[in-house]
Amino acid sequence: MILCADVGVKNLRASLRPRKFGERDLHLDRCDEDFESHNMHQDCAARKSPIICGKATDKMIFRPWSLVAVTLYALHTMAVDPTDISKDTVRKISRNSEPMRQAIEKIASEDVVFSCLDDESVEWRYRSANSTEFKAMSTAENFGIKNLTVKDEGVYACYSQGKFIAEYNLTVLEPAHFVNAGKMPRIVVKPAGNMAQLKCRAGGNPTPNITWYKNGREPKRHYGEYRQNHWSLLMEDLVTDDTGNYTCVVCNPLACVNFTYVMDVVANVTALVNSTVQLLCPQLVADLEPFVEWVFFNSSHDFQNDTRLEGRKLKNTLKPEELEISNVTYDDEGWYVCIAANSLGRTTAKAYLSVVDVLSDPQESKPSTLKIGLIIAAVTACVFLLLFYICIYYRQKIKREKRQKMIAIESARSAMITQWTKKVIIEKMSNAEDVSEPLVIPQK
Repeated sequence: MILCADVGVKNLRASLRPRKFGERDLHLDRCDEDFESHNMHQDCAARKSPIICGKATDKMIFRPWSLVAVTLYALHTMAVDPTDISKDTVRKISRNSEPMRQAIEKIASEDVVFSCLDDESVEWRYRSANSTEFKAMSTAENFGIKNLTVKDEGVYACYSQGKFIAEYNLTVLEPAHFVNAGKMPRIVVKPAGNMAQLKCRAGGNPTPNITWYKNGREPKRHYGEYRQNHWSLLMEDLVTDDTGNYTCVVCNPLACVNFTYVMDVVANVTALVNSTVQLLCPQLVADLEPFVEWVFFNSSHDFQNDTRLEGRKLKNTLKPEELEISNVTYDDEGWYVCIAANSLGRTTAKAYLSVVDVLSDPQESKPSTLKIGLIIAAVTACVFLLLFYICIYYRQKIKREKRQKMIAIESARSAMITQWTKKVIIEKMSNAEDVSEPLVIPQK
């Protein structure tokens, strides 16, 4: 074996660094055949600076570097890999180190494993997000949970021999999803004047928000309003304009889901008891004459689950597109469906028949908009005139009271002046010779 003496100390240290498990400790290569030639140093350097290289059959040559290399190699083989730490070392580190606290986020259905770093007298305790007390869970060194759910959220703490070692705050994220999606009917048929409630109950973590759309836009009603109650959309006093596609979009940071209701608001027909009613099927335009059939359903029928429309069939032989009901009773109240079909397909139309004892006069029950406007205008004008006259009356009253007060003040002042006035008579003496003499007041 030949020792390459020209290897530098730097390369020697790099070659003798601790290796990871499975890595070769030394590179053993064969030197060039002419190891005594001038190029021996270059050949060794070209082979990644091996420490020892040569032929197994070559004679051992000892040089000053050989003893150093063998000594370092022996120390290298006895060195401890820093990644290979015994369990006793881990226990000492975990006991002497500060308690560890860590926040962990996982997605629902994933797995999680908590490590305590101590296998002697380990106790795991759990506290849910809505609780303040811990409860014992396990005594294993590593505690794991498979198929996580939101209910697994909380704090998991590890204790060893009564000492607090580690704490994990677990948060389970859950994509937005619908709850009981199979019970959400896609088709909703309601008669005009009734109430409809569309539900899109959803779950997820964080809690998702919900947005409603009608035919792809923000829902608006000309008559009435929409009322949102968390997961539902409520509409009262339905009209035919409420017909359309209502979509609920539920989103949280992980996912978005949506569901569309097809709302069909049918104009109802009102009839008196013992009267006659005629229902007309919409005009059909087709090259092939359709087969028309009438089917009756009661008021509580679920059209979502009855795709074949199998109700009580009604016979009408004279005019298939017209249905006449004589001597109407309360039993006739419900849905009437006209089914027209030919070899190309099938179409349906619905109407709801409401039976009452007395028909209300629409002119009496619902005054026209013009009349309502005139009434409001007249009332407003009367109120304005009344307020105007009240203002004028109080203004005149204030002026009158002020005038009377001024007159009273002037009268009192005049009386006071008259009372305190003294009459003085000055006379001129008739026999006075000198007109320059002063006037005198006669003595009484």
